[in-house]
Amino acid sequence: ELNAQTANGESPAYYAVRYGSSWCLQWLTENGYDITTPASNGYSPEQLLYINNRNHNVEVEWMEAAIKGELTEKKSIQAQEYKLGKWRCEGMDKLAEDFLDKNKLKQRWHLYRAGEYAVPYDLPLVEECRMKADLPRSQIPRPPGK
Repeated sequence: ELNAQTANGESPAYYAVRYGSSWCLQWLTENGYDITTPASNGYSPEQLLYINNRNHNVEVEWMEAAIKGELTEKKSIQAQEYKLGKWRCEGMDKLAEDFLDKNKLKQRWHLYRAGEYAVPYDLPLVEECRMKADLPRSQIPRPPGK
């Protein structure tokens, strides 16, 4: 449920604002989530946006656009790639940075399930997964208790 809250009263929108996931906040606002509901600390996701010190100024701008429902696909991709760059270690050598830059699309697909990454193998369908889990049971009777 979109409006579900934790024991501390924190909602999915609260987490999205706290950790800078503007694309998630955009999805929540598009699907009718109320972002004015406060957590147990008294702050709503809208208020937390300006109090939280984890997000950089660029991320705050993307969050503001997401709250209004104006976050474009291009800005969403920029936000995801910015978040990937933010998580990198400082002082990496050029070879490692080039490797990570080359694989941004794959990282976005694995971390956020976003993007147009083509998986090099076919994923099984849900029905196929259920068939594999439906294994026959053993026909050997259980030994009697002692």
